[in-house]
Amino acid sequence: MLAETDPLEIARPLARRRWQLLCQNEPDRRKRRQKLIAFLQRRGFSSGIAYTLLRELE
Repeated sequence: MLAETDPLEIARPLARRRWQLLCQNEPDRRKRRQKLIAFLQRRGFSSGIAYTLLRELE
């Protein structure tokens, strides 16, 4: 039997790495936020998870 894995725990390190890159390369805060949300959604995470992580990172 497989244990349930929390999607937040899977997405958190991905979001942190992407956020660091975005902070270095994207000066516009709004675009940086949009790019992180889109990045996480392309990888199959819900918008709720994406916005939760965005709030953690800002």
